[in-house]
Formats: sequence, C-alpha cells, structure tokens
Amino acid sequence: MFFRNVMKKLLLSLLLMSGFANAEIIVFDLVDVQIERTTKRVKQSANEKVKNHILSLYDKVPSKDVDEIIDNVMIFSKKYDLEPGLLLGLIESESGFQKGISNGYGAKGVMQVVQRIHHKRVSEHLKKNGGNIYALNNNIEIGSKLLRDMIDIKGSVLGGLKMYKGSNSPKYYQKVFRLKSKYDNLLSI
Repeated sequence: MFFRNVMKKLLLSLLLMSGFANAEIIVFDLVDVQIERTTKRVKQSANEKVKNHILSLYDKVPSKDVDEIIDNVMIFSKKYDLEPGLLLGLIESESGFQKGISNGYGAKGVMQVVQRIHHKRVSEHLKKNGGNIYALNNNIEIGSKLLRDMIDIKGSVLGGLKMYKGSNSPKYYQKVFRLKSKYDNLLSI
C-alpha cells in the first residue's frame, strides 16, 4: 500500500507538471493496471512452482494434465470455498495426479470419486455438463462438491476428510494435511 501511494503521488506530480488536467484519474488507472499485472504474474509464478513440483515427482503425468488439474483446482476451490492446497494434497494422496486411475472399490479419476456410492450426484452432474467421470473438470468439480458437503456435515475439514475417505485412519488424513501444507507453501509468494 505504501508503494502504491508513493507511486501515485510521483506520477500525479509528473502529470500535473506536464499540464494534464485529469492527471489524478490517469494515475489511478495506471497504478491499478500495474498492480493487476503484478498480481497475475504472482499467481502464474505460484502455479508454475506447483506445476514444476508435481512434474518433478510424477514424470509420467503429462504437463497438459497438470496444467488442467491446477486450473480446475483453482476454479473449484473458489467455487466450493476450499483451500487449493487441500484439494492438491487430496489429489496427490488419492491418485498421484493420474486422471485415468481407478481402484477395486470403484473410485475413479484424480479425486477417486466412487460413482456407485454417489450415483445420483455424479449422474446429474454428467448429464448436465456432459463428459465422463474421468474428465478432469468433472472429476475435480464432483470431488470438490462432495468434500465441501462432507465438511459441512461433519463440521470440520478433518471430519470431512474422514467421511470422504470412508476411514478413520490417521495415516490418511495426516498425509493429506502434510501434502496440503506443502502446496500451501508452494502457492504462497
């Protein structure tokens, strides 16, 4: 904020000395545009750090998939009021960022959504949005919505994670929280 005010005063002085009558409006616009550009660069830089980290651990996951995962995590973490680090930690724990993965219980995709348990919700979503359960946008949105609902039902992130996994195993949720912390650090600049 201090830098912003100094920058505005400096630009305003220069423009007024040059005879611009609307100098104050011009200064605010210029400074606001510069701050917006800087904010976008910071967000891109944080996303690049996350992407590079994921690719360094999971070299078989295509770069374009990692980009799509990060983009969808950012969109749906905001939509469902979840921390991006929590979703990234959950995805790493559940699937290692592999979009085509499934297990013997019927869990599918990066968020390991169990379609037979959440059949109505998954069917409604896929009917409305098209695609399939393995599509990253569908899988991450459905998983995010389920997690948000479970957190609301249980009253805490810990309770929601236990319900999401269907287990009280401390090993699981400790891992997710450890991974969340790692992604929170990568996302902060």
